[in-house]
Amino acid sequence: MDAQTKSLLENASQGDSKAIGELLQDLWPELERFVSVKAGRLVKAKDSAADLVQSVCREVLERVQDQRFEFQGRAELRQWLYQAAVMKMQNRHRFHLAAKRDARREEWAGEAPSAAEQLFQYLSTPSVGAARREDWARFEQAFQQLPENFQQILVLIHVDGCNHREAALKMGIQEAYSRVLLSRALARLAKLGTN
Repeated sequence: MDAQTKSLLENASQGDSKAIGELLQDLWPELERFVSVKAGRLVKAKDSAADLVQSVCREVLERVQDQRFEFQGRAELRQWLYQAAVMKMQNRHRFHLAAKRDARREEWAGEAPSAAEQLFQYLSTPSVGAARREDWARFEQAFQQLPENFQQILVLIHVDGCNHREAALKMGIQEAYSRVLLSRALARLAKLGTN
């Protein structure tokens, strides 16, 4: 961790809203990518990722003014923001399903996508109609056939936005092996998807 980040984290832990703001600004692009991938179709149809991230950051700043938090590192802060974003998306999903706003009647209705569906959305190019549904069915079947560690590395890297170091820590493996594992997982997924 560089000296500037360490200083920001120390100041943020003391309730310095400017330091917290700088940390949030630094993490904003990662958080926006995370929200773009994790938000279900219903939430995506109603709320932009930027609006959701702005709302999460505003609430974080409000909470920090009332309480003290110990910011131990950038990764921990990012994880905390991701959890806050997940709660925000769940709340927005419930809001849109409320009786007066019953979006189930709309075209984009549905539950939040599974990890496999999020990965498919990340890896695929946009298309429409029956071909996309067939592609999705083939992809889902191939993804389910992958060993658990292949599924996990694909989701950590391409859905959760982890880098190889973070993914390796979460999986309890060496960073170099996470790269090998991802390569093998993508190769197996491609092979299963074409059979």
